[in-house]
Amino acid sequence: MASLIGTSAPSTKARHRLQSHATGKFDHYGADRYGQNLFANSILALDARTGKRLWHFQTVHHDLWDYDLPAGPKLLTVKNNGKNVDVVIQPTKHGFLFVLDRVTGQPIWPIEERPVPKSDVPGEQAWPTQPFPTKPPPFARQSLTEKDISPYIPADEQEALRQRFRNSRNEGLFTPPSFKGTVTSPGVGGGRVGDGGSGSYEGISVYRVEDAPTIVTLVNLDDPRPPRNRRWLRIRRRRRPWTVPSIIT
Repeated sequence: MASLIGTSAPSTKARHRLQSHATGKFDHYGADRYGQNLFANSILALDARTGKRLWHFQTVHHDLWDYDLPAGPKLLTVKNNGKNVDVVIQPTKHGFLFVLDRVTGQPIWPIEERPVPKSDVPGEQAWPTQPFPTKPPPFARQSLTEKDISPYIPADEQEALRQRFRNSRNEGLFTPPSFKGTVTSPGVGGGRVGDGGSGSYEGISVYRVEDAPTIVTLVNLDDPRPPRNRRWLRIRRRRRPWTVPSIIT
């Protein structure tokens, strides 16, 4: 499946397009598609006159989390080191904003390739690192633990969720899906999903943020159980609604 959404920049005669989920039959299984899977989960800058690729940037390598890019990039101007810089701003499902130079595709602020957990699924080769923007800070919650379970649900349901947490993998943002279950937050339906937010010439962006933590459980195709690989969690939302605005300057 591929998602293609474009944004044009007349001043540079470039068209910035996100390309999501361009490879892979399954959202949470990648043993049939080794490598980074370029150009999936990527921002592409194309020459609007010729279609020539000017630059690209991949936001997730070898996607196992259904973290396809959910909305088109925004074209804004930000001030960096006292200078105005034309940028592309790309929101993501996993709560990061990627801010890139509109002309070169280079990050405005450092984006670090950090080690992430390995997969325990036979045949799967999760990519060993993932890109982490150092600025701006994440606009969505990116972890979930037992302390986030809602205290307002019945006690037996709270205990059942605690047991699910203890029996699932939960090693951070990019913990690979597993047969025992993997906790994901903000989840496959979280972060920035749908529209691309709004922006101003003053360099202010406003996004609607969704909190949808999930336990993703892989099942064997020969397993007689229903192939239900997503379980939505009822969590403490810290006195805020399911959907909240996030303002980034």
